[in-house]
Parts: sequence; C-alpha cells; structure tokens
Amino acid sequence: MTDVFFIPLAKEYRPVSKNFKVSEVNSVDEKFNNFWRRVSVQFQTLAVRDASYVQWKHVESFKKKAVLVIQKSDEILGYDVLEMKGEFGAVVDFLTLKDATVIHELLAAC
Repeated sequence: MTDVFFIPLAKEYRPVSKNFKVSEVNSVDEKFNNFWRRVSVQFQTLAVRDASYVQWKHVESFKKKAVLVIQKSDEILGYDVLEMKGEFGAVVDFLTLKDATVIHELLAAC
C-alpha cells in the first residue's frame, strides 16, 4: 500500500491569474460531462470520469473530500479532488485539459 502525504491547505482557493476561477463544488452537473467529452479525446487510455462517476466516487464518498473545479468563462477546464484530514489534504484525483497553465493554476490554488 502506498503512503499518502497530507499537506496543509489554503483557507481560500485562489488561482494565480484572474483569468481563472477555482471553486469547491458539492455536486456535479452537465458541465462535467461537457468537460469529459473534451478531455477524454486528449488521452489514449483513461478511465471514464464523467459527471456520474465524479458524483459517485468523490462527492458521495464516505471519506471527506473536496472537489475543486477550475473554470474560465463558466467552462470547466479541470478538477482535482482532495481527501481531507482536518486542515490537510492529499490529491486523490486530478484531471485537466492538456494545458500547462491550467495545471499550474489549479495546483497553485490549493
């Protein structure tokens, strides 16, 4: 079994650039399916991560998790999921469009 390292989290999720918005979501909607359709073609092999999967695996999980979404103009560009222990978290899922800026902004927001 792999060790999980929990890191202290920011009180607010803020991207570095004002061009992006990072927020925690408590439910997922059709925007996740739109994101999935766009991101899935960028990878040869990838487990399905559509709205129903993210809702089941992370939002409805028995473990305390935070689902963070990065958006630009109300369009999802990626998400990460943090498993929480108090004020600490470990990234347990991470998926973005293949864009270094989006990846950096989402990680920086934590």
